[in-house]
Amino acid sequence: MNKDKAIAIDCDSEVLERIVTALEFYVESQFPPGSVDCGQVAREELLNVVAKLRASLEARTPARYSRRMRAMVKEGMRVYFEHLASQDGRPHTHECEFLQAASRGGNGSTEALRSAQASDQTETGTTP
Repeated sequence: MNKDKAIAIDCDSEVLERIVTALEFYVESQFPPGSVDCGQVAREELLNVVAKLRASLEARTPARYSRRMRAMVKEGMRVYFEHLASQDGRPHTHECEFLQAASRGGNGSTEALRSAQASDQTETGTTP
């Protein structure tokens, strides 16, 4: 993959695992097997991204994915955290924004993840 056509994610394994989990949920919930043709194309492209991220996670190396998938990766985070919020009744806004930024190559430290999660907890008056 040409370096200028790829996004590099160099983050802690816990952060990358969270990104992968969100994308796996997104693929399965929004692009199930047997959906319309364009949905199947999107599904395969997203599954390729997930496979690359998972391989990087297992190898403990920086991950890369095509820039053209950036909007779908961002949307995947949004859908996943909206689902979590509907399940547990609390916002995940800061964590979602953090992971969206990390998936674009931003700060991907576990410390920053914990800070985002704590901000979400503070908004609801609960403790992490």
